[in-house]
Amino acid sequence: MTRENPAARPSHVATAPLIGAGALILFALIVVAAARLSVPEISSGPTGEPLQSRDLRFSDGANGAVLVHDASTGAAVDTIAPGANGFLRTSLRALVRHRKLHGVGAEPPFRLVAWADGAVWLMDPATGKRVNLRAFGDGNAKSVAYLMTANGATQ
Repeated sequence: MTRENPAARPSHVATAPLIGAGALILFALIVVAAARLSVPEISSGPTGEPLQSRDLRFSDGANGAVLVHDASTGAAVDTIAPGANGFLRTSLRALVRHRKLHGVGAEPPFRLVAWADGAVWLMDPATGKRVNLRAFGDGNAKSVAYLMTANGATQ
């Protein structure tokens, strides 16, 4: 019985699957490139003058509450109960995380801005970061927009 040397055997690689995989990768690259080039430029933010704005400070309260104060007067605007208004909490976490990355503390206020087109933005003038709240649905935008006119209520 003779043994064959495995290294001496010719390598038979199926070329059809390799050509197919290469074609699939090329097709994916073309589709992605076409999509990226055909998407209209997205506006970096609203234009024109805001209808209304309010500078707010947020701080942690007892048992997980969020305290909201008017930055110009220091007056209490709202106390958001623990577990309430998860959308606002999530939006604030994202902005605060961005502040930490840029070495900005809690002192500068955030700005809530309402625009003529109905958009509501939560902005951080200290870092330039902003969140278009309406992009997450009108209900989510309204869950934060009430702070524009709130005056000491508790949610």
